[in-house]
Amino acid sequence: MHRIASGYKCAQIVQLVWVVLL
Repeated sequence: MHRIASGYKCAQIVQLVWVVLL
């Protein structure tokens, strides 16, 4: 469960970075 939450947070950060770059 913690592992999934960590992955979700990482994905959220990556998405945010993409939004900033684009």
